[in-house]
Amino acid sequence: MNIDTISKLNDYAQIPGRFQAAGLEVPEGFAWAVDAYRWTVDVPAMPVMDRIMTARTNQEFQKAAAEYVHAVEQHNAFAGPVAQEINRTRGSVLMNAFKQHKPELLETVIAAYDRQAQTVGPLLAGLPELRSANLFSLGVETATALVAAREEVDTLRTILGAYLAILSEREPKVPGESFLVRLAEFEDSRQLAEAARSVHQDGATAPVSPFLGLVTAGARLRLATPSDARDHLRQLQDAA
Repeated sequence: MNIDTISKLNDYAQIPGRFQAAGLEVPEGFAWAVDAYRWTVDVPAMPVMDRIMTARTNQEFQKAAAEYVHAVEQHNAFAGPVAQEINRTRGSVLMNAFKQHKPELLETVIAAYDRQAQTVGPLLAGLPELRSANLFSLGVETATALVAAREEVDTLRTILGAYLAILSEREPKVPGESFLVRLAEFEDSRQLAEAARSVHQDGATAPVSPFLGLVTAGARLRLATPSDARDHLRQLQDAA
C-alpha cells in the first residue's frame, strides 16, 4: 500500500470515533471492519540458546538445535514481507467495507448536520458580525447569546468533522466558495460572494466561523455531498 492509501485507511479508522463524538452510530459491518483493520500479526519473540547451551546429551542437543532453527525461521517469516502481506489484508477489508457503507455514512451525517442546522441558524441570525473571539469586548446580552450559539456550533462542527473524515479531508482555515456551498445553500452568486467575504474577514478568529458569515449573508445552512455542492456552485455561476 502506498502512503496515500494508508492515510485514507487511517482516516476511515477514525470515522467511528468521529461519529460517536457527534452522537451518531456507524453500520455494524463497518464498525467490525475498523476493528479488524487494527489487528496485527503477533511476531514471535526471537528465541534464545538456553536449551542448546544446557543440553546434556547429543539427542537433547539435536532437538534443541532443531527447535531453535524452527523458531528463528518463524520469527523471521512473521517479521518480514509475509507479515506485511498478511497485515495488508486488513486494509483491503476496511477499504471494501468503506466503499460498501460510504453512501449510508454520508446520509447519516448529512441528516444530522441538517437537523442541528435548524437550531444553529436562528441562534446565529440574532448575532452581529464578529471580528474577534474576545468575549470581554462584547455586551453582556451579546456575549450570552454568543456562548449559547457557540455550544450549538461546536456540535455542528463535530458533525462536520465526521463528514470530512468520510471524505479524507480537513476543514480549511479560511474556506473558499467551493467549500462553502457544501455547508449552505445560496440564492445566487452575489449572496455566495458576500458570504465568502464575511467568512474571509472572520478567518479562524470568530468562534462561530464560518457559519455566522453564511447565516449573515442569508444562506440556509445544510450539508451537501461534494458532487451536489459542485452542481450547486455551477448553477450559481451559470445564473450570474
